[in-house]
Amino acid sequence: MVQPTDKKLDQEVFSEATHLYKAGQYVEAASRYKELAEKDYLDAQVFLGWMYSEGIGYAQSRDSALFWFKKAAALNSAEGMFYCGRLLEEDGQSEDAFEYIRLSAGKGYPPALCRLGLMYLIGRGVAANNDYAMQYLRRAADQGNVFAKRELAVVQMKHALNLLTWTQGGLRFIAAIIESFLIAWRDPYSEKIRC
Repeated sequence: MVQPTDKKLDQEVFSEATHLYKAGQYVEAASRYKELAEKDYLDAQVFLGWMYSEGIGYAQSRDSALFWFKKAAALNSAEGMFYCGRLLEEDGQSEDAFEYIRLSAGKGYPPALCRLGLMYLIGRGVAANNDYAMQYLRRAADQGNVFAKRELAVVQMKHALNLLTWTQGGLRFIAAIIESFLIAWRDPYSEKIRC
């Protein structure tokens, strides 16, 4: 009889944890995710960090969330880098947040491309730079990120030189809002609705 590999067993445990989570058995799911996270299973580290940040399955702990996000980021996880940056940004550590978001965007992670564009647009953690902002927002929008599409529409409306351009921006804005609702309805965890 052939023994399953550790990787296959880990995938089975991850699937089991996900099933438990979807069934509302958060404590049990968190336990399985933690078992995998301690074995450097990246998806489990990111999900465990998210569970700690939201207080699902464990008491809410931003320190524990940051620990798991940083651990995943150190293992080259674009999602880990993104969520680490988001948490640091929420905590007012904009410069550190920018670095994690920048690294994640460098891997082409669409939510990070969107967030980096916004950070450049408003000058959070970095000097404002409209050219970089538009570059990153367009890259995110090209990959289907609706928040980037929405922000590009807002910029178009703000800088419209005539009614036609403003109207086009307004229509793009409405389309992005509708698209975000449709995506959230089908898949509330979609990368297309994260920024």
